[in-house]
Amino acid sequence: MTRTGRGSTRPGVRAPLPSGAYAPSSVRQVSSAGNPVVEFEGEDGRRRTFDFAQCPLPGWHPVLAEVLVQRVGPAGGLRTSTSSLAAWNNLRAFLRFLEALSDCPGDPSALTVAHVNAYTAAEIGRVGPVYGARRADHVWRLLRLEPAAGVIDAAAIGALRLRGVGTPGGGTAGYSDRELALIVDTARRDVMQLRDRLQATETLLGRMSLEPARLTIWSGPTPCGWPKSPPRELLRQKGGRASMPTVHGRSLPSRCS
Repeated sequence: MTRTGRGSTRPGVRAPLPSGAYAPSSVRQVSSAGNPVVEFEGEDGRRRTFDFAQCPLPGWHPVLAEVLVQRVGPAGGLRTSTSSLAAWNNLRAFLRFLEALSDCPGDPSALTVAHVNAYTAAEIGRVGPVYGARRADHVWRLLRLEPAAGVIDAAAIGALRLRGVGTPGGGTAGYSDRELALIVDTARRDVMQLRDRLQATETLLGRMSLEPARLTIWSGPTPCGWPKSPPRELLRQKGGRASMPTVHGRSLPSRCS
């Protein structure tokens, strides 16, 4: 990356990607105080440290650290500093709400549908149905992962999905800038290889038609599908006509199986 500092990103200008192969890291660690810590590095090169010492309800921390690693890791859907921070902030807000309840669930297994309904109602009342549903969706996308999904009541997790205005759709997520660049680069390389093969075929066909006497036996490795004997020998063996497949009226070598 070469663009850094203030003004390096703005509307219409993408965040710079790391140079070379991208090797993201998202590691669950333990701080000196014994709290789970998730170290995150995004595709935009920015780093975040998510320390569960900032969250209430210690009984939740080990499980939530595991699901957060999955959500913001290389296989997760959050790969930039901004998106990972949004998930973290909504998770902390969820825990702070649970802590304030009179029947506070001290660990994930104690979470009930009533707890979740109280949380979603509070969020909708505070920021409206659209943003309330989106904040609840952030929490749902974490709690649906293992090991949280294995210890929390499935009905409680499902109650986080509000079937109303603002609930994100269930479509397939798109590619990140890095993934799209790799796909396009691979496709271009494949097209270039195909172009080179077609050009080589056209050149050989032209030589066979115009100057068959100049063709000599190839002493190197035989490309897949090309005859080992020279075309003029084939013509002599076949009585002046080589029995090869034709495309647009011109002979082509046999294709690879």
